[in-house]
Amino acid sequence: MKSAKETVYELIQQIEFSKKASDPVGVETSDVAKQLGIQRSNASALLNQLCAEGKLKKVGTRPVLYTVHKKNEQQSTETSCFKSYIGYNGSLRSVVQLAKASILYPQKSLNTLIIAPRGCGTSLLAKLMYSFAKEVEVIDEEAQFIKLNCNHYIDNKDALRKELFGLPDSTDDFLNCFDRAENGVLFIDNVNLLEGQDQENINTYLETGSLYYDNDKQNKVKRNVLLILACSIDSSRKNIENYASKIPMKIEIPSLDERPLLERFELVNHFLSIEAARSNRQIEINSETMKSLLLYECPLNVKQLNHDIKIACANAYVRSYQDVNESIVINSYDFEAYVRKGLLNEKKRKEELETLITNDNNTYIFNKDKIQTKLDHINTKGDMYLDIKNRANELEKRGIDRQEVATIVNSYLKNVFVEYKNQLSKQVINIEQLQKLVDEKVIGIVNDFLTKCRLKFDREYPANIIYGLCLHVNSLLTLNKNQQRISNDQITNIIQNYPEEYSMGVKLAAKLKIEYELNLPIDEIVLITMFIIDVPEEKGISTPQVLFAMHGDSTATSLRDVTNALTKTSNTYAFDLSLNSDTQTALEELKLLIKTIDQGKGVLVIYDMGSIKTMLETIQEETKIPLRLVYMPVTLIGLDAARKCSMENDIDVVYHSVLTEIANLKEGFIRKPKVIITLCNTGEGGAEQLKEYIDKYSNLNIKTIPLAISHKKTLLNEVMTIQQANEIHAFVGTYNPKLFGIPFISISDVFSAKPKELDQILLFKPINEKCINYDEIDLNLEEQLHSLSIQKLKKILPVVMEEINEKYSLNEDQEIGLYMHIACMINNLMENKPLPKNPNTEYIVENREEDFKFVSKTMKKIEKSFNIIVPDDGIAYVLEIISPVRR
Repeated sequence: MKSAKETVYELIQQIEFSKKASDPVGVETSDVAKQLGIQRSNASALLNQLCAEGKLKKVGTRPVLYTVHKKNEQQSTETSCFKSYIGYNGSLRSVVQLAKASILYPQKSLNTLIIAPRGCGTSLLAKLMYSFAKEVEVIDEEAQFIKLNCNHYIDNKDALRKELFGLPDSTDDFLNCFDRAENGVLFIDNVNLLEGQDQENINTYLETGSLYYDNDKQNKVKRNVLLILACSIDSSRKNIENYASKIPMKIEIPSLDERPLLERFELVNHFLSIEAARSNRQIEINSETMKSLLLYECPLNVKQLNHDIKIACANAYVRSYQDVNESIVINSYDFEAYVRKGLLNEKKRKEELETLITNDNNTYIFNKDKIQTKLDHINTKGDMYLDIKNRANELEKRGIDRQEVATIVNSYLKNVFVEYKNQLSKQVINIEQLQKLVDEKVIGIVNDFLTKCRLKFDREYPANIIYGLCLHVNSLLTLNKNQQRISNDQITNIIQNYPEEYSMGVKLAAKLKIEYELNLPIDEIVLITMFIIDVPEEKGISTPQVLFAMHGDSTATSLRDVTNALTKTSNTYAFDLSLNSDTQTALEELKLLIKTIDQGKGVLVIYDMGSIKTMLETIQEETKIPLRLVYMPVTLIGLDAARKCSMENDIDVVYHSVLTEIANLKEGFIRKPKVIITLCNTGEGGAEQLKEYIDKYSNLNIKTIPLAISHKKTLLNEVMTIQQANEIHAFVGTYNPKLFGIPFISISDVFSAKPKELDQILLFKPINEKCINYDEIDLNLEEQLHSLSIQKLKKILPVVMEEINEKYSLNEDQEIGLYMHIACMINNLMENKPLPKNPNTEYIVENREEDFKFVSKTMKKIEKSFNIIVPDDGIAYVLEIISPVRR
């Protein structure tokens, strides 16, 4: 049996492991005493003994806090099996803390429920918990880990029941899962698939630690098994709640989409390294393929990512299996089409992606024991030719006809050239730096050349063109020109389409021949020509765009032209849907237009009739471009008016009839039942509790819908579904999703107000002022307290006073006195002045524990706002003002 000291030490470990990263470190003596049901003095003595032994350390605040000593802390975490768990110190930090806490719980480890989307690694987490339990010697090294996946028995419930609860037949020596897992761990995956009676048996074990064999209520056996259950987050809430109510420890694993891109990058590296080890070959992938793996949608999360990588490795292996010394080179075509579509999301994750893939020409090399990258295609001089050549070779290897290769590479040339020019211009940031790299004569020749081009073509050439062309010409002086750099088709294309620019390039080549005896071949003159024809427009800030989509041959075009003319902008576009257009053709044309004009911020579409709406919804689903639809049924109104005029000779009858029709359209479109959406990003329980609070105290008769979704994309889809039948009055919750301009009300605003004031909060009305006016007090305090922000005080302190007043019903003198005392205390603490010693502090802590904790909790708002710590003496003085101490 464990000693009291060992029990205290395990409790400190368990509390520390279960804390979030943002929580303060340490545990109070009173918390230890309360949780273990012992005297505070006894708890203090045990804690001090553990400090003397070096197992715990004191944190220098008041009250004194105890935490695991760093040496022991490292022993528990740095050598832990969780160190290999990708995301253990990132998005899965809380998962790991809860997993450790469940194993280290005093007296007996806690049974655990893991809730996660499909494919997120519940089996891996369960296995790590088993390994950790052995590491910290909670279970023996020989203890068994038994896994049962209920999904494997979906068509044979009898076999599943036998595996879990069955007795041996007379002819076999059978042991069920609980028997085999005795003194070890039993992991039941997809536990939500169990039927009623089996669920009841599991619940019986969770509540009593005993098991019924074969549903025999008389055949009850005690078992010592740590039970880990897992179910999909997509399971019915009833199934999840059935187990959650019986299990104290619940762990939720986020989906792959909700995790940082860095962790997905580490997962890709991990899986490719495993495949390299299995094939005993080196694996190579390029940056483009790596981006696809990081960005494509994985409905089945980590499991699908691993599966897709395995399939691609197998496809690539087939091409080179005969040459055991050749690397396995994986390209994007070894993956399914949906993986390659990941590149469509590049713009949305650009900033995060750039921190991981710093160069688009990297090649990632995976061996069984290491990962490395190499820079490919562009050499140190910024040579773009190798990139073009490699692209052509790659296409030819795939069996594409040379004529088609020429066409593809020809269109690819411009993009490659832009990249090449950007690489050059990045090497120089000003003219002084350019002069250190390039001969002044070259700079003068290029400047003179671009001046003539500016006058001839009426074009402005930015600094990056000047720098890039200077560096390019400088490289030509030492470049090996033994072979042609660009194909004849590409040369012909440039000369035919840009003859005047090409003639200017010829003149520059002639000048270089005179000055440097440099004979440039025709392909090099074409490259010079590309510098003066490819002048990029300055890129502004990405913004949403406007699109008119109307029936008719020029309806939308006219609206676009008028809008752009009056606003002096160019962010409005048009799509005219001819009445004779084929629907499928129109859909593809509209999709192409939207993809072209979108800058990554979405498109606001103003449309006139339902057929266009259907197209837009389809396009949004396929392209994932955010579209916001504004219904302006002017065409329908015109049709209705024309029909009525053809049948009625009284204009007033038609007029009123059309107005009625417009009113009906507006009512059907706008007047929907209102709803309030409660949000919580840590679990649906919080959103559900907030819903119940609003339903209980609000008299507005507005329906409340709870949502527990922190991933914005998923929330967006859910909100759009709700909007189809409802008008969303407001979001209420722990975070503002900032969607569709819907108002947000913070959960703190809801709970800081009295229940009777809830409807005022929900209607965005100010709460009536208190009977005491603090304005005069604040003016006086502003003159006296120089380290204190009165504006911040006026925002925070009345809220604190309201909480205290609600519990203790202060009279006017107490309230004013306490207000001024707390303000002065804040000012002194901000000036680092020590508070006077309160002789009653120890007595108040011991004898008014509940009051002391309440005021301590209330002071947290002040501590957080003013970045101070209110000591025990300060809290004791507040309590003495509220209720004098009588000893």
